[in-house]
Parts: sequence; C-alpha cells; structure tokens
Amino acid sequence: FCVYLIPETLERTTLGAKTFGDRVNIEIDPHTQAIVETVERVLAQRDAAAAMSMLTGQSTTES
Repeated sequence: FCVYLIPETLERTTLGAKTFGDRVNIEIDPHTQAIVETVERVLAQRDAAAAMSMLTGQSTTES
C-alpha cells in the first residue's frame, strides 16, 4: 500500500529517513478502527444486497 506524508511529518519524525523496503510499525487509534470496521460492515452488507438482487432479479430498494 502507499502512504502519503506531509512535509511537516517527514521533518518531525524518522519517516523521512525510511527507504523502500524498510519496516515500520503503523498503529491507528480506536476511533479510526471503529470507523474502518463500520465502513467494512456497510460495504459487506451492500455487496450482499447486490448479490441477492442479482439472484432474485429484484432491486434492493423495492418494498
């Protein structure tokens, strides 16, 4: 995956000295993790609904 860093981050951290292939530890805070999990769940539900629609020939927005 790619990471884009602003110049301020590159200057204030050791990330500016890293090169391709260097190992880094990346952590996200609990709030971000909750957002990621919610988005993943919503996308999975949407994909499941689309698959069901294809199987039944009915739109998922129909009542």
